[in-house]
Amino acid sequence: MSKKTYATLTGVEHSDEKGLMSIAIHLQDFVDYGYIYMYYSKGGSFRISRFSHVENGGGLTSRLDISSELILWKDPKGYGCVETRHAHNHDNNLLATVSPT
Repeated sequence: MSKKTYATLTGVEHSDEKGLMSIAIHLQDFVDYGYIYMYYSKGGSFRISRFSHVENGGGLTSRLDISSELILWKDPKGYGCVETRHAHNHDNNLLATVSPT
């Protein structure tokens, strides 16, 4: 079986309870838009960002376009949140819940 790295997310802080915390894929419209959402720590705070999938003919040529990052939410208190969860509901909305410290 062949393997190839799909994405390299640089600058992710991974000490204590930090790092890549969650990934969500917008399944209903993935074929049309290819959005992938990530909740991770970088630059002194947690963030939820949207990235675009690039098909490139499929298979091992597909990748995540890191340069397409759109920051949707950034913790205004730095690392002030204990827990954040996100998902899509039936209305195609991205939902996030935040538990403050």
